Amino acid sequence: MTISKTLMSVGLISALAAGLTSTHAFAQEKKLTFSLSDQMRVSYYWLYLPEILGYWKKEGLSVDVQSVGGSLEALQQVMAGNADFGQMGALSVVQASAKGMPMQIAMMNGTFQWKLAVLADSAIKSVGDLKGKSIGVFSASTNGNDFLKAYLKKEKLNPDSDVTLLPVGFGASALEALRKGEVAALYYWPSAFISYEGQGLAFRYFQSPEWSHYADYSVAGLKKKIDADPKSSEGMVRAMVKATVFADANPDCAVKMFWKAHPDAKPTGVDDATALLKDTNMLLAQLHEGNSKSENIGIVTPDNLKSLQDFMLDAKLVEKTTEPQKMVVADGDASFFTRVNDFDKAAIVADAKACKL
Repeated sequence: MTISKTLMSVGLISALAAGLTSTHAFAQEKKLTFSLSDQMRVSYYWLYLPEILGYWKKEGLSVDVQSVGGSLEALQQVMAGNADFGQMGALSVVQASAKGMPMQIAMMNGTFQWKLAVLADSAIKSVGDLKGKSIGVFSASTNGNDFLKAYLKKEKLNPDSDVTLLPVGFGASALEALRKGEVAALYYWPSAFISYEGQGLAFRYFQSPEWSHYADYSVAGLKKKIDADPKSSEGMVRAMVKATVFADANPDCAVKMFWKAHPDAKPTGVDDATALLKDTNMLLAQLHEGNSKSENIGIVTPDNLKSLQDFMLDAKLVEKTTEPQKMVVADGDASFFTRVNDFDKAAIVADAKACKL
């Protein structure tokens, strides 16, 4: 055999080997299904940036994020085995665990900061003035509705007879219902109201002071699944934490990346500068709900869940309690959150500042 033919053979073998290696690596990529209790929005940076920036791929993961109706639907998908993880209110985790279906939180994205609001020029001056009226909510199964009902009871209103909770979705449909008088108030998370304020509306807000102490929007899964594959859980969350660092370092860039991946989600009817300001404000509202400035981003502690569970027990949202540490990954062991934060954060910040779209 001539040298040239030998080199060709070696080259061919090398190419085949490279191809096999690449195929093998792809085959070994762990696939996870994730249920999002909403539509994908610019404020959910931890769910779109890991895909765009390749953070999940670096962890050997392929994560398919699927939108479902609300926290209840996300929980149902996880419980049925149709999803490995879900984005849901911590209340759903506590309720499922109390019913003997152990769930764990792997990342907390914010404490409970929802608000009840009426238009600033409304005749309604107190929560009691809502008697006999309708309140617009995102959906009938939204996790936050239970908090609202407990708050209404505290304000001497019967949530089942004195008011009507009317599902109005999010966005134009909700504002239309408010403008037409179909609902007297709206009940949403902070970034939603920032979006509405960006459209020129002004609100008067009502909120229970205790709410901000409760764990809320969280990444959660079945304890048995997390225990069976701790590497995937850790890798998925580490990528989400990286995304949080990136978004915090350059929120404008995160918004532009979201638009590039989801062009239909870019605000219309305004110039680019106004659209960027609106969406950046929504993203920042979500960042402020969470612990993006913490040394251990995404951490949830047993104490976070204890205060929430105590509230739920008092409000009769659960009939029995679960040890709070059992509802946190690794039975409340903070080392999990130390590990998912163990990466070069300065390098992520530098990438964010460079903003290579």
